[in-house]
Amino acid sequence: MPELGSVGGSLLYALNAWKTTEIAAATELAKQAGAAQGAIAGNAKGMEVVIESLKTLGVENLFPGISKTVSSTGNYTKVTEFANTIYWKYAGTCTSLKRDFTAPAACNTFEIKLSIKTAGAGTHGHPPQYAIREQLKGLAEKATTNAKAAAEAKSTTVAAEITEQQTA
Repeated sequence: MPELGSVGGSLLYALNAWKTTEIAAATELAKQAGAAQGAIAGNAKGMEVVIESLKTLGVENLFPGISKTVSSTGNYTKVTEFANTIYWKYAGTCTSLKRDFTAPAACNTFEIKLSIKTAGAGTHGHPPQYAIREQLKGLAEKATTNAKAAAEAKSTTVAAEITEQQTA
């Protein structure tokens, strides 16, 4: 643009620099929005893993409503705080000093899945408090791994979508 001279060239340079700054700002905002939505998705995935695992392990059958109680904390990692609650429910439902006591079928499933008993008749595995605590710790770790993966995936997707919209 020879007719604009050095003033026009400077203006074009300034406009180009402004656009670059605008794109960088839009990208940063997109990353922040992606991180926020990623955190929400991650927590939801972590809670989903915890709830499904409690059902799979037979905890929900033994202690109806435990999944809802854990879910109400809003934080899947707090599942480990329920070890004593689950143990005492187990002890009150599945054990007795009475000779003619017959434990509910849900107890046997729970005991085998948590390795309190092995599948063979009359064989014992880990002490109940230990088995419950360790299962819940492992469950929290599994949920955390899944939550991080879900958060990262959602964060990346949202940031890319917003960046594309803002810079198009």
